[in-house]
Amino acid sequence: MSKRAAYLAGLIVTTSASAAPVTLTGAAIRDLLTGRTLNLDTPLGSSLPVALNDDGTMSGKAGDLGFYLGSAKDQGKWWTKGSRLCQKWNRWLDGAENCMRIKQDGETLTWSRDDGMSGTARLMPAARPKPLLPAVLAATPSAKVPAPDALGCPRPETEDDAGETPSSVAIADGQPATLVTDVRPA
Repeated sequence: MSKRAAYLAGLIVTTSASAAPVTLTGAAIRDLLTGRTLNLDTPLGSSLPVALNDDGTMSGKAGDLGFYLGSAKDQGKWWTKGSRLCQKWNRWLDGAENCMRIKQDGETLTWSRDDGMSGTARLMPAARPKPLLPAVLAATPSAKVPAPDALGCPRPETEDDAGETPSSVAIADGQPATLVTDVRPA
């Protein structure tokens, strides 16, 4: 075999080996899933969305499985224990604690529960972060909210509007927060 053929064969083996599912650790599970939604694949061919919130709570909507799970929606708690994702629903699955190992292959997760049940889920794109500006304005009771521009963004005050251009405001803990005052499309 020529050196070039051996190199290409090695590259193909290396590429296919790196595409194998990766078993996630507890820290990787938290980093990947916090604030995200999973669409759990069901035997009926539908998906069950489960939102895993930053505060350790979760919520789900059963859709076609509401009759089987006992309610159309439920809430519960999620956490990690070692290298496992654990959850406890208020009503679903009899409110029992379940822990599972997670393997990731791109946006597809394979889970394997301690009781032998297993399945797959799709990781949904992360929600866009909320803009900081409304929180800053809400923290300053005397702040005047300017009319939005054509893109729906608040227009900054100019020297003509208020005599001076705002550069910072105090937020709730008393620390200054710099505001961007020139946000016009290019």
